[in-house]
Amino acid sequence: MKLFIACASSNEISKEYYDDCKEIINELINDNDLVFGAYNEGLMGECYRVAKQNNRQITGVCPYVYKEVLVNLKCDKSILTKSINERTETLIRECDAIIFLPGGIGTIHELI
Repeated sequence: MKLFIACASSNEISKEYYDDCKEIINELINDNDLVFGAYNEGLMGECYRVAKQNNRQITGVCPYVYKEVLVNLKCDKSILTKSINERTETLIRECDAIIFLPGGIGTIHELI
């Protein structure tokens, strides 16, 4: 199954949330592939690292303005979009299920 895990891309997250989410991420990614917003920090970066450690397929979806971040990740499939809205639509289209973890305004945008 391909999971889109919507979560914080910032390292400015409370340690207790980070630690709890890290456990959840390890369970979720163990047997599933990852579809994510192609950023390597915060919980989003943790999703990427766990997926890589477990040799899972990774699809990174990123707006063109942030393409330099995507270039530095080793995703199995990389998709550049024209806008944040197109990115969100693509993330949803590329996955089989969506999981929401703590995040900021971007995570709220994806939820809405």
